[in-house]
Amino acid sequence: MTHAFQKYCLQVIGMVMISVFSAEAISQNHKKTIKIHSLKSFPFVANDSIYKIVPVYQKYAYDTSLEIVYKTKHVARKDAIKNLSVGTHLFSEAKPNNLKITKLPLHLVHDEVYQIIYTKNTGYLGYLEELLNIPFVLSPEFLTEFGHQTDLRVATDCAELAIYGKRRQGMKVPYCGPRRIKEYLVKTDKIEKGIIIHFGHQVSVLYEDRGIKNTIDGDDLLIHAYDLKAEIIPLKETNLHNTPYITYKWKK
Repeated sequence: MTHAFQKYCLQVIGMVMISVFSAEAISQNHKKTIKIHSLKSFPFVANDSIYKIVPVYQKYAYDTSLEIVYKTKHVARKDAIKNLSVGTHLFSEAKPNNLKITKLPLHLVHDEVYQIIYTKNTGYLGYLEELLNIPFVLSPEFLTEFGHQTDLRVATDCAELAIYGKRRQGMKVPYCGPRRIKEYLVKTDKIEKGIIIHFGHQVSVLYEDRGIKNTIDGDDLLIHAYDLKAEIIPLKETNLHNTPYITYKWKK
């Protein structure tokens, strides 16, 4: 761990004593993953510039033999903060060496790479926000040395995204795809944030009821993994707009 990041971790410990809006370590990834709820908690405080590592979004979805391509951008720290969107990001103080096309979690195989998670919501939707920006891969895999790609925030698909949030809440539900997820759901007519919208081949979660209240319509925001990546998007901007669906909520 670099001196600058050690300094940041000490600052984080101090902030936790003061406010809940500070960084938290994600338990399964130890010190290489930092979650923040405020841009003021963004790390690398000793650096004027850093390296951002971003996935190249392409059609990984239907070929699990494909590995994820990454590219590196050298950016000013202040610009990294200004442009930071909700979701998971990879950063490094130094230019990563031998950045290969891989299925593996870069922050766990490269000493200089850290995974930074920025969320705004709490609860189920807040946990789903952790997967934003992650490539859509059908289906994400269990990696023997590290764990499931979705738990690692490396890759996800539609059902696995919805399941991830419940797993983060402590629910014992396996990653099981669009068909078997229904074993853990019950139908509902109540339209509210966090319900599952099941299109048959696609599982989405209602992020915000923006249009006609208590009705699923084109203005409503979905959070889901579809096409290229996990994202928040109006229903009308997807090809799911006129697709039949069933609404569910999680069993208690």
